[in-house]
Amino acid sequence: KQYGASWSSVPISSSNGNICSIGCLATSVSMLIAKSGVPTNVSTFNPGTFVEYLNTRGGFANGGNFQWNTATSIAPSFIYQGKLELYGLSRNQKFNMISSELAKGSYLTCEVKGNTGQHWVVADSVSGNQINMLDPGSNATNMWQEYNPANTSVCAIYRVG
Repeated sequence: KQYGASWSSVPISSSNGNICSIGCLATSVSMLIAKSGVPTNVSTFNPGTFVEYLNTRGGFANGGNFQWNTATSIAPSFIYQGKLELYGLSRNQKFNMISSELAKGSYLTCEVKGNTGQHWVVADSVSGNQINMLDPGSNATNMWQEYNPANTSVCAIYRVG
């Protein structure tokens, strides 16, 4: 957990929240950008500089809702492709769809709490029948050991292009 990180208190737009309280999605997208290795428009890139940049460029709607396409404004070759809708599918169907996207070289952030709340993680890789994640809220790495697979409702897809 990085709750003590220097950027954890950076506010999310005009919302009442900051990276620590409501920034799991913005942190996940910044992790994907860093993982991709694409150049960014800021000299020091981290979740704090990402959110600060997006705060001045319409990166968040009212209430701090992330605007998917704005990641490209800071990383021009990191392009939003759309969503992978998973709600109501079986664990196996979800696994196959996520695995397929990762095999294509896509970068995915997945919503893992569905109708029980909201939390976003990075779907990092696949090992056997396990999806390995990078979780901005914990040190856990096995996505469906940590979160109920039935609640993985959607993933956002980014690609380098």
